[in-house]
Amino acid sequence: MMAGFRSLAMTSVVIVVIQGCPAAAGAEVSGHVRSTLLVKGSDGGATEADWLNGLRLTLDEDLGSAVLTLSYELAVSVAGEQPARGDTDWLDLEGPVARGRDVESRHRLDRLELAFSAGDGIDVTIGRQAVSWGTTLFLTPADPFVPFSPSDTLRDYRRGIDALRLRAYPGALSEIDLVVRPSRLRDRTELTVLARALTIWGDWEVSAWAGSLYGDAAAAVGAAGGIADWAVRAEAAVRDGGKSAIGRAAIGVSRTFSVWNRDLGFVLEYQHDGFGAARRQDYEALLRSDPFVRGELQVPGRDQAVMQAVYQVHPLWELTGLALWNLNSGSAILGPGFSHSLSDAATVSGSVFAELGDAIPEEAIPAEAGIRAPPVNAYLYLTWYF
Repeated sequence: MMAGFRSLAMTSVVIVVIQGCPAAAGAEVSGHVRSTLLVKGSDGGATEADWLNGLRLTLDEDLGSAVLTLSYELAVSVAGEQPARGDTDWLDLEGPVARGRDVESRHRLDRLELAFSAGDGIDVTIGRQAVSWGTTLFLTPADPFVPFSPSDTLRDYRRGIDALRLRAYPGALSEIDLVVRPSRLRDRTELTVLARALTIWGDWEVSAWAGSLYGDAAAAVGAAGGIADWAVRAEAAVRDGGKSAIGRAAIGVSRTFSVWNRDLGFVLEYQHDGFGAARRQDYEALLRSDPFVRGELQVPGRDQAVMQAVYQVHPLWELTGLALWNLNSGSAILGPGFSHSLSDAATVSGSVFAELGDAIPEEAIPAEAGIRAPPVNAYLYLTWYF
């Protein structure tokens, strides 16, 4: 727990320094501080607790004809417990700050973008930015830009990518989007060039994209609308896999019910992913594959389903439940949780993730994958926004 006190001290020093600096004219500074209590359980019944802290600062500077956005992240954690991740960023804008015997800190520029207008109805954004092309809510196989994991409880910010983005608006309800993204994988540079069109057709939002994804020919379609009282979302992508095409698709429904005069939100989605593992013996190759290292796979199974329920028990309180099933192995992850608004600027939330069954065979996990996790994790978050 001493690591938690040290990490809290480090983030506090950064806040004091930033707030003591006068902001430039026209600049807006915002961000949050998050303190996390993590309790990890094991099969033998032993538990271990860690206290971790993080900071995010965002500067939006109006330059007149353009807007400059910078977001800085500082994360302080227990030494050696940062999960390994394939570094695909083209720009090297992250690294370690300090490391001690029981605590280490890393920082990263998650946004470094310049946005401006290139003429009537044409917007240009250059630099590290967030791009989202997903249609479904949790399982988004047709989103080619660093999608969230379905079990992510913190979705305040999507991880930025290094890209050039041009958006044109041929009509009030239509958009054309072009993204050029260089990235790195191991010792080589890859290039993604994709164009997407989106429009409203009747009561449905429909979209399609095509181009080169990491050097492979790829295309996708998506649709979102309603049938009766249910919202329906679907997306599908196909990609050149060398010997054959790889298909990835997801479909989901959602609805809000009234229960005891309070809202109960419900989401159910299913995904089939041609990159995923269908058999136990497929996992070792999957965890070393290029798509997994890039972070393209949100879940490891070939066929997955997810269900979420959110119930507002009080205007300031929400109860949540998440279930993620691997339909090939029969394993599941269950995640009950809660969220409470302490004030306009502070929230407290918590969740527990329990693994049922052998989601990924232990012997198939290479050490460099960095995904070994205890069967039970409990999180308690305190977040202050400013």
